[in-house]
Order: sequence, then structure tokens, then C-alpha cells
Amino acid sequence: MRVKVTLFLLTAGFLVATSVTYSATLSADSPSVSGIVLDDSSKLPLPGVRVTVVELGRRSRTDSEGRFEFQNMPRGNFTIGIHHPGYKAEHFLVSVPDTGEIRTALVPGYQLQAEITVSATPLADEPLRDAVAFSGSARLVL
Repeated sequence: MRVKVTLFLLTAGFLVATSVTYSATLSADSPSVSGIVLDDSSKLPLPGVRVTVVELGRRSRTDSEGRFEFQNMPRGNFTIGIHHPGYKAEHFLVSVPDTGEIRTALVPGYQLQAEITVSATPLADEPLRDAVAFSGSARLVL
């Protein structure tokens, strides 16, 4: 009985030590890129900002505190694009795993406001019962 208990405790201890070592190795071998995006004038976090690792096509959005993170990044140099409606876009070159946390403040920018007018003529005098192709013209007014 004593041998079984000792063997069980040794096995359990080995498994715990192995999992702790594995998780430490995993986080060291799987670098991440993280950061926070703020509004330049108010210095408040910007939620919902689109953040992209351009070369990898990986996309994310900032959370309610303006934070983002890309986990399990390969090693190398990458462009991080940060875009949000009403703000000027930002781009950063990062070196994984050497880059610390990215902290940026987006500056309000101009948005193109365009009026779109669509006009069409009916194809029939009666209400349509089936889907039909659109036939008409559209004009973009700037």
C-alpha cells in the first residue's frame, strides 16, 4: 500500500512539474503583440478599433478598455495597422518578440461625406411577386 501511495505521489508531482514547465515554455515560445488605443484629445480608451497584422492578415478589435492582443505570433517584423472611422490611420513596424506594449493615440481625421442618389423606374405597374434584376441608374454626388 505504501509503495502504491508513493508511486502515485511521485507520478502526480512529475505531472504537475511537467505542466508548469510546459506552460512556461509555451508562453516563451509563443510571443504576443498587445497594446492600447486612446483618443488623442480626450486620452480615453477607444473601443471597437480595428487592429490588423498586415503581413499575416490577422484582425482584431479593441475591447471596452481600448486594449488588443495577438497571441501566438511568429517571430519576425510585422506592420500593425490601426483604423477607426473618424480618425487618421496609424501604422507601426513591430519586431516580434522584442516589441513591448504598443500605446497610441488616434487623431481625429476627415471623413469623406458623400450623398448618394439612386433613381429607378418600375418594371411593372403591378406589385412584384418574384425577384427581378435591377434596371436603372445611380448618380454619386460629391
